[in-house]
Formats: sequence, C-alpha cells, structure tokens
Amino acid sequence: MMIENTVVDTQTIITGLDTPWEMVWGPDDHLWITERFGRISRIDPLTGEQHVILNISDEVEQTGESGMLGLALHPDFPEDSRVYVVYTYLRENVILERLAVYRYKNGALTNGQVLIDSIPGNATHNGSRLLFDTDKTLLMTTGDAQNLPSAQDINSLTGKVLRINDDGTVPDDNPYPGSYVYSVGHRNAQGLCRGPNGWIVSSEHGPSNDDELNIIRPAANYGWPEVEGYCDQVSEQTACEELDVTEPVLAWTPTLAVSDVEYYQSDVIPELEGALLMVTLKEKDMRALFLSEDGMTVEREVIYFDHEWNRLRALCIAPDGSIYISNSRSNWGNSTSFDHQIVRIYNSKLQGDIASPNTPSIRAYPNPFRKGFYIEAPSYLEDAKYSVSSISGEQLFSGTRREVMDFLNSKRVQSGIYFLNANTELGAWQRRLVKTEN
Repeated sequence: MMIENTVVDTQTIITGLDTPWEMVWGPDDHLWITERFGRISRIDPLTGEQHVILNISDEVEQTGESGMLGLALHPDFPEDSRVYVVYTYLRENVILERLAVYRYKNGALTNGQVLIDSIPGNATHNGSRLLFDTDKTLLMTTGDAQNLPSAQDINSLTGKVLRINDDGTVPDDNPYPGSYVYSVGHRNAQGLCRGPNGWIVSSEHGPSNDDELNIIRPAANYGWPEVEGYCDQVSEQTACEELDVTEPVLAWTPTLAVSDVEYYQSDVIPELEGALLMVTLKEKDMRALFLSEDGMTVEREVIYFDHEWNRLRALCIAPDGSIYISNSRSNWGNSTSFDHQIVRIYNSKLQGDIASPNTPSIRAYPNPFRKGFYIEAPSYLEDAKYSVSSISGEQLFSGTRREVMDFLNSKRVQSGIYFLNANTELGAWQRRLVKTEN
C-alpha cells in the first residue's frame, strides 16, 4: 500500500474481539483496549497476546451503541496506577452512564470507584471519549442520550464536554462554578485528542447531515440541536446569534459517521506528519486532515484505506509512528460478536513486522525515553547480540544487553531517532527508539 510516496505495510495484531471501542498506548508498550460488552485488556503488539485485566460484562449494559466506551490512563501512570473508564449500565430498566476509576496492580484492575454516576444514557448517543489535558484534568464527552434539548441545558451532563479533577471533583476554574460542564451543544462526540498547538479537537456525529470537527474551548456553545454544522441556514441565524455558536472547523454532509481522531506527530510516515487522523464508521476509511495555522479551516483532506477493513472505530498512534486501527465488522446491535480485529499500519522501510512467528519476545521501553531505559528478554536470549544504529543505518555501538542500555542512557547520546537491533538464533529483531532531551 502507498501513502503518497511512502510504502506502508499492514499487519493484523489480533482478531476475535468484540467491538474494540477504545485503544490507548500505555507506557508499558501495550495497547490498552475496551470492548463494548464490558471487558478491558492489555494487548501485546509483539505477540498479539491478550491479557484481560477487567471483565464487568455482568454490570455493563450493551444495547445498540451503549456499553463500555472510553478509557484513559492517569498521566503519571504507572507511578499513579489509576485507570479511568466510561460505561453504561441499567437501573430499573433505564440506561445510565458513569465514569469510574480503577487501580492497576498485579495484572488486574481492582478497587473500582464511581466518580460520576447517573448520567442519562440511551441505546444511542452516549459519547464517550476520555482525554487528560496537560493540567491533569480529565475531559469527557457525553452524547445527548436522545434528549436533544438537554444539550443546551447547563444543569444536565448530557450533550457536553465535561472537565473533571483526577479525584472526581469539579475543578475550581471550570467555566460554570460547581459544574463539570466545560462546553455545551454537542450531539454525540466520539473523538477527542490534543491536536496541533495544544488545541483540544473533537469529532462529532451529526444526524443525516453535518458531522463535525470542532476545536473545544471552555464555555463555548456548539449549537446542537438549534444549529446543525455551520451557521449557514436562514432558520439558524437567530439561534447562532443568541447562543453565540462556535462553528465547526469542518462539517460533512452527507455524514461519514466520524469516530476516533488522533494527532500524528511522527516523521515515520512523512506525508502524515502534522495531520489529524480520523477514522469513520459509515465511510469505512481513515482521513488525514491538515489544519490552517489558526485552526479555523481544514486546508487539505486526504482519504486512505477506503473500505479496507469495514467500519473503523478506534485509532491509536504508537511512539514509533505505527498507526493502530480497530474495526467493527458488523453494524451495531444487541448481540456480542467476536469478529473484530486490530490492524497495525507502518512504514515498511523503517519499521519491521513486529509480530511474526520468528520474532523473539524482546521488549524495549519506555519509548520515547530520556533515562531509565530498559530491555527485557527471556533467559534463553541472554546471549543475544545487541547493537544501536542511527537513522541512516550507521552502527554506533554493540555489546551485551546491559552495555547497550548503559550506552543509550548515557549523556553522550543526543536526543533523536535510533534503532535497537538484536540478532538471535531465532532471527533478527529491530525497534525504532526516540530519545528526548537529557
């Protein structure tokens, strides 16, 4: 496959999943995922091995689009072991939504605590992505839960972006005192990321028209249900003025069923560097969106992988520049269907196949790294020959695992891109590394 002038390869990491709704890259170099029926797992991208760390399927209500949704690791993870998750549940046959937090210890999520409860839910329009901002407050999207006027009601938590302290309390500097509400007028936002210049970017489902890409700002009103997309209809002008509506950066009609969005900052696939990547459900593609310097317009939109893997739901970008996509092969419904997969997209010239049967189980982390870099390998690979090379291919150092770790952690190694190589009796292994400032 090609992304303009770059040859990319694809690799199926794991199959047999039930609607992998969220994917987060952890500092342990694992994919942390939610499956909508109520399970959280860590996926080893080297082997595809799935480590189930929480299963509350007996508590989670999966009907239509509801179920276990967004997930976020605390920004100080693993020193702070808290993991946050949004899911829907039933109370007296009514669907509700909650934000909960767990502690990760000994390979499991335990000590669950509900932070926000009884958010109105529905079989559709629940959101909900999670994102930690740089000040360590947690942002959470909620859908309108099919109660459209609630999106304009600041006393309701539906149809909003919420802002929450990591202990579940309301931040003192939220725009509406004593309220989690951060922005209003949202229909059903299922994408949330930190974009260029630190903007908070969200992708949002429209009805049959006007899917939206928004830059989220405190106290901003995005118009739903009084305004759909831009303020471009005569019937919307009064509401646009009275509500001081913030228009989307881009709107799509007919709709694409926009889902996850992530900012691609790597140079591994140079054509994508600086783009917002967005996956879609209805159009079954990935899009690269290049914003203007002021963030007010999308200057270029390029479509990739059209109908390659059916409905695309979640997106994750690893530190080595690999792109991971999860699909939903079937339309939403009430039944659990373990026919979904996670696929890796990578530059075949700079990155190798990381999960071939002949690849030894070697792990290098954290990545990017500054100090405290580690290489883990099973005992039978203790005598493997390790080396470090530059991005141009020049070998800079070779030695034992311990010697290579010491070399990479030394102050004489400047920040930049390196390759860690290991030659074993089972085959060769390579990992792209990024070293940040000492």
